[in-house]
Amino acid sequence: MSDTRSRVILVGGGVAGGFWSEPLRRRTDVVALVEADGERARAAIDRLGLDCPGFASLEEALAAAPADVVVNATPVEHHREIDEAALAAGCHVLTEKPLAPTFEDALALVEAAHRSGRTLAVMQNRRYHPAIRRLREAVADGTIGATAALTADMWMAPRHPAGHPLERQRHPLLLDMAVHTFDQARFVSGLDALRVDCHELAPPHAWHNGAAAAIATFEMQDGVVFSYRGSWISDGFRTSYDAAWRVSGARGTAVWDSFGAPAAEVVMGRVPERGFRDVERITWPVPEPLDNTGHAAAIDDLFDALESRRTPDTDAAANLGTLAMVFAAIRSAEERRTVELAEIAGGEWPPRAA
Repeated sequence: MSDTRSRVILVGGGVAGGFWSEPLRRRTDVVALVEADGERARAAIDRLGLDCPGFASLEEALAAAPADVVVNATPVEHHREIDEAALAAGCHVLTEKPLAPTFEDALALVEAAHRSGRTLAVMQNRRYHPAIRRLREAVADGTIGATAALTADMWMAPRHPAGHPLERQRHPLLLDMAVHTFDQARFVSGLDALRVDCHELAPPHAWHNGAAAAIATFEMQDGVVFSYRGSWISDGFRTSYDAAWRVSGARGTAVWDSFGAPAAEVVMGRVPERGFRDVERITWPVPEPLDNTGHAAAIDDLFDALESRRTPDTDAAANLGTLAMVFAAIRSAEERRTVELAEIAGGEWPPRAA
């Protein structure tokens, strides 16, 4: 990478492309947009404030507008084809989550990136919220002592437009949204999951074709337990998409309600003969406005990494631990049993560091 602005081809001008267009325009030169339908391409270019031509395929865009990076904002079923083509053309890639529709496809993409010598990163934007990063610091710096358990609750009821890709999925919550929370759990704890018990729910009032609620219990490394409860069909008292968190440690507990400031209560003084130990409350303000979080922070991290020749935080190889959690939870729900993540990976898990 040089000191000049990176040239980017954006594939997909839908919802995801809308989230990404402003930070991409701020950081890069978007030289082309790819949409199979010409009318949709023109409409997306206008809606996203882009100043570039539209093309019906990535191949046509690459031939007319050479690029450094391809940003793949398409539904998951198109990820492998587009990402492999971009890597083969010598481009770095930032792809929408989840990385791939199967773990086998994900492994193939990681191998394709390795062969090409290019970076493949995943849009796991929810690990960049300042509150999530503060919880991670409370674990890493020992504020609450050794971690014993984590819990995350996401209760929401968003309606999606007719024809939205989620309508076609059998596991819309686990595949499209829990992938964020699972990634946050790995990020906060610094641990990989080993096995999971998961139960999906599809009650009569749900408006999805697939299961849009789930409860999962993961055993992580070091005996730590991660408990997840998520729903896209729960009106009232909703959380944010980032989930409400509680991290329990040997010296105290850190919490975040998904909206306000994260906090911790840390034990003080001697252990009493009976009753409870005194605690000290610590609150960490969240900076406002959040002008470098989420998608913008993930995009900045990728381009900072490319410029400094380091591996980005959401490199696809590192993201395999998150994707394995998703597919293990799905298999557990389908087969109603505990699933080892080694079953999903087809070998030793977690993999040894290279």
